[in-house]
Amino acid sequence: MRGDALARSLLVAQFVSAGQPLLAAANLSRPGVPQLLAALAAVRRGYRSLICPASITAPEREVAWHSPYGGGEPDWSGSNPDPVANCVLLTLGGGASRPGHMLAAGFNPHGEPMSVSLPRPPAGAVWRLLVDTSRPVPTATAGGASLGAVLPPSEQAQYTLGPFGSVLLDAVPQAGSAAAVGGPVAAAAAPGYGLSPAAAAARKH
Repeated sequence: MRGDALARSLLVAQFVSAGQPLLAAANLSRPGVPQLLAALAAVRRGYRSLICPASITAPEREVAWHSPYGGGEPDWSGSNPDPVANCVLLTLGGGASRPGHMLAAGFNPHGEPMSVSLPRPPAGAVWRLLVDTSRPVPTATAGGASLGAVLPPSEQAQYTLGPFGSVLLDAVPQAGSAAAVGGPVAAAAAPGYGLSPAAAAARKH
């Protein structure tokens, strides 16, 4: 249903925004919302420095908006008649102080699936899917294991957003890169749902 899809996407937008998310009690009864909230809360905890920095102008946090066609910013003027042009993508990066630390989010305001070009992940990294509101939401286990899955090569550059849907990704080291520890499969199973491998390793100590 349109209402359920929009409610899920609005929750994603709230949880990747600085400030306190406000939840309507009525939304808790919507299908899949409790699982979605658990996943989003875990991502927010794992990437607190990106989502909720001490200052929104902090140098260790870089916000960038991306065109759904790849390269440049979205068409803020609204002059492009192509429906895909209304899709919005953004990245929250760690800046020069935390290279490779990045989240990406995408939103589709239309009632039909839209194929968009994903922003490029940092060098030596690939995108891992954390939440797609048009797909079943993974349930965080009691042990806090990450249930994110690295996107297949066919979806690393071009991704289909579901009707009124949104997606949340994080960057993890690519297999064979200097930053990889066991490759994407190990990264996807690292402790700390929604955490980057570096943040998960830090949590152990």
